[in-house]
Amino acid sequence: MAISIKSIGGTINEPPIISEFKSIGEPTQDSISISYKVTDADLQIVRHYITVKTSTGVIFNKKEITKEVGYENPNNIFSYTINGLTRGTNYTIQIEIFDGFDLTKSDALSISTRNAIIHGVRVMTNNSNPQTAITYIEDSVGISPATKTSLGGWANEWPFNKVKIVGFKNGRETGNINPQNKKFYFGGAPVPRDVDVMTAIPKFYWKVSEIENGYEIRISDVKLDGFDCYAHKIMGVEKDFIYDASYLRSKGSNGKYRSKSGETPLTKLQLTSISATRSEIQSIGNGYQMHAYFLHKAELILFLLSYKTFYSQRALGLGVCEGSSPVRTGGTDTKGLIWGSTSKRDQVCFLGIEDFFGNLNQLIDGFVINSKKEFLILTNNSNFDPRRGFYEKLFLYSGSNKMQGYISRVSQTDKGLFLPTKVAGSYTTFYTDFCNLTFENFAGDTHDTWLYSASGGAYDFGEKAGAFALDFDMHEFMLCENTGFRICYL
Repeated sequence: MAISIKSIGGTINEPPIISEFKSIGEPTQDSISISYKVTDADLQIVRHYITVKTSTGVIFNKKEITKEVGYENPNNIFSYTINGLTRGTNYTIQIEIFDGFDLTKSDALSISTRNAIIHGVRVMTNNSNPQTAITYIEDSVGISPATKTSLGGWANEWPFNKVKIVGFKNGRETGNINPQNKKFYFGGAPVPRDVDVMTAIPKFYWKVSEIENGYEIRISDVKLDGFDCYAHKIMGVEKDFIYDASYLRSKGSNGKYRSKSGETPLTKLQLTSISATRSEIQSIGNGYQMHAYFLHKAELILFLLSYKTFYSQRALGLGVCEGSSPVRTGGTDTKGLIWGSTSKRDQVCFLGIEDFFGNLNQLIDGFVINSKKEFLILTNNSNFDPRRGFYEKLFLYSGSNKMQGYISRVSQTDKGLFLPTKVAGSYTTFYTDFCNLTFENFAGDTHDTWLYSASGGAYDFGEKAGAFALDFDMHEFMLCENTGFRICYL
């Protein structure tokens, strides 16, 4: 029990003193934490009040907090978290202390709640362990990673709580599809066969920052300094959602490419050239494209954020990585938004995207490598033909004519993130996935010899497959037998 100074020598009758009043930690979207010191010569039990004001008035008017000064708190330093505030709002906070005789007010402290949700990961490149090399930062701290069958702690967190599987036709959503059975909308109506099944990815902004021995990736729901929505900006216009096919592409009765369950995915055998395939996809309608470079980057960021590991085959599942042919689409129709297993013939599903890796090596449009060994990307997410679109140079590859091996280093920039720059890893270290880059067949700098990339690995990749696997050994007319793609809508 605290002993009063009055009881051992009379009342000094001096007002309490408030000092060291400050905010502690980073404000969140709805809370601010403060600390302060109280010195009082009269009583060891005092009353604390907190007043929080905005420009429109008082939020908490003299909210009383019972605090003790004395032996229970010899340093007389107190902390308090103010909850229930409004995002992106400036507040004026004042403390009042009453010791039974005198009332003291602190100076006003002005501080704002955070205007943005910020999630992120820190990657230490000097740590070869694909799991411990990654830690959560910002608002992600404390969230439990996803598993083979669940988003874990991310299920109700932005942006994952905004992801949806939808019916899609003629560039428009036709309704929300039940991830527990993708053949039906919520409510029970069947999805018509002329409707594509697509995953809607909500807009987010990202930023990559290099640090000592590593880098950090942050995403935000608002545009902060240094952040941009690379995947969702189409010809300078920001889209709230972009759409990726839930299934590897097949062909409908009208000859158009589709995203449908129960189909055998088309492979290189049904492709004449990358340019011709691109044109066929674009003929579906305005906005339809081959799986796009920045969309691919956005999905990898979401994968890394949700799983907090590069070891995708261990975290989510092996995917279809063994056999002599691809499996039909629809194997994960009743598996939910996330699913994987340890079988080498089971498809994986991430955010409703079946075969997120494995089954077929999947072409990525909007990225090429020319004979000068320059890595080039499309900047406007629109005209994907490198013969006519504006492609920006990311960096110059200075290595040998081959970069074949498990990825150990990647580009650490906003636009080039996850592009391999070094292969000195293994199946269980660093990025755990394989890169195949060869310039040996280059005969000149024409569209016939530009290298195109494909991601994820295929039915015959084994442990080389995975979310971060990349194959750069494809030319306009020279595609591998195990190559396919999926459509998207931007």
